[in-house]
Amino acid sequence: MTVESVVEGIVAAVDEYGFCVVPAMLPCDQTAQLLTIIDYLREREVRPNKERLGHQRVLHLAAKHPAFVALMCHPLTVAIYEKYLGRDFVCSTWTSNTALPNADLTYWHVDHPYWTIAPPYPVDPPLTAHAIWCLDDFTTDNGATKFIPGSHRIPRLPEHNGNYDCEGVSVEASAGSLIVAHGAAWHSAGRNRTEKPRTAIFGRFARSFIIPQEDMKSQLAAIENPSSLVERLLGKNQYAPQGGLPY
Repeated sequence: MTVESVVEGIVAAVDEYGFCVVPAMLPCDQTAQLLTIIDYLREREVRPNKERLGHQRVLHLAAKHPAFVALMCHPLTVAIYEKYLGRDFVCSTWTSNTALPNADLTYWHVDHPYWTIAPPYPVDPPLTAHAIWCLDDFTTDNGATKFIPGSHRIPRLPEHNGNYDCEGVSVEASAGSLIVAHGAAWHSAGRNRTEKPRTAIFGRFARSFIIPQEDMKSQLAAIENPSSLVERLLGKNQYAPQGGLPY
């Protein structure tokens, strides 16, 4: 099976269901290394309202360790998102999120940039796509991300207080797997009913004309000798207004 056929199969699944699990993307030692780094960072960073929120993010990963830059440039994922979002796609956000023990269900939502656009917003072609790197096993018990199949075709946000749990599917995946999803898919973090944290790296990629959710370009200064791919992903080549004439 060629890389092209694998990519086409993943993209077709995302087009149909709104999400797709790609198993065994990372070897066990790399997955463990990334999890160790995340644990180190989150133990040393400010944790506002940890108990209330039930989860803990580590922001600006690209500027904090080269392992996260390398993960952003994983060859198969680059091929997937080039196929889905165009060969000049950029990274809109790159963070980790840890669902702490006993964390509750989060509300159903759609991510940036769709919540900035008045409905009905465009869903085809997709403006963004998710990359969820599972550093722990994702299970129903520990709060695996839930998606509503086909919801990526609905050109509006879910009701803020709406209960869509009966429509949602917990996307279970083993550590080292990648979950690819359409950016307009309705989703929620499940309840972590266990006594252990559950960690993932959450990336969002976007078409090159989309304003990123996170200031990715500012992180370039912290990366030593970035490759042309890293520079492109972090927005160095995105158009920015110039002084004088508007072209």
